[in-house]
Amino acid sequence: MSSLSAKITNMYRFPRQVRLLTASQFRNVFRGPLVSQDRHYRVKAILNDENFPRLGLAVSRRVNKRAVVRNRIKRVVRESFRHNKQTLSGLDIVVVAKQAAAQADKNQLNDSIDRHWQQLVETVKKGGTQTGAPRDNK
Repeated sequence: MSSLSAKITNMYRFPRQVRLLTASQFRNVFRGPLVSQDRHYRVKAILNDENFPRLGLAVSRRVNKRAVVRNRIKRVVRESFRHNKQTLSGLDIVVVAKQAAAQADKNQLNDSIDRHWQQLVETVKKGGTQTGAPRDNK
């Protein structure tokens, strides 16, 4: 593997340090003031003391009983998070999938989560605490 491809690969990894792992970490984020939601996701966030973002995922069996479907939703969110890590630095984020996410295709899920990232970043820049719902451009 060349040096350039190794750097690119490392840039898009999802290592342990950028994941929320414990119940107390999730609880802190759920108590946080930043909220963004639409028909596919509810995204909660708080500022952290790190210079990198951390992500937690909650995709329950209520969303869909099939693990394949739940895993697809998580893959889409993780992929988008990896591509937007630089803009989300300093945030702890929990993404909770809703039932509508199970019926959505990959492009719809991607568009939705990208709008959430954008909304969170804009809110943090403004110093606000609540984001509301991102606009659906349909």
